[in-house]
Amino acid sequence: MGDHRDVNTIEELVELWVRSKLATEQMAADHVRAYRENFLDSSPLPDTITAFCSYLVSAGALTPWQCQMLRNGKWKGFYLDRYEIVDQLRREDGLIQCLARDTEKDTYVQLSIVTPPHATGPRVQYTVDREFS
Repeated sequence: MGDHRDVNTIEELVELWVRSKLATEQMAADHVRAYRENFLDSSPLPDTITAFCSYLVSAGALTPWQCQMLRNGKWKGFYLDRYEIVDQLRREDGLIQCLARDTEKDTYVQLSIVTPPHATGPRVQYTVDREFS
């Protein structure tokens, strides 16, 4: 079965979110608290993973793609050197094009990533195709 498992609860999503390094434990706890406070007047509390993901996306804590990957149990691969992968644009024949945030410059770039066995070595290789200001 590997490292991936479907995520069915908010607690499981938060665990993978922190494990992925996209959030600290404090940041995750603050968002869970804010989510629950936001719906205090609701009866019953929309304690579904879908509602929580929608909240995280609207709060700017995750992108829709990142949230979907976490919901699918995938917590690895959100970082490539100094780049945070925020969306997958295209995938075909060992080439993945992604939108990423340069964590040093706080700008966005388009990356082309070549994965083994298509790469010329055992590691993932990438190039920065474009930089957005």
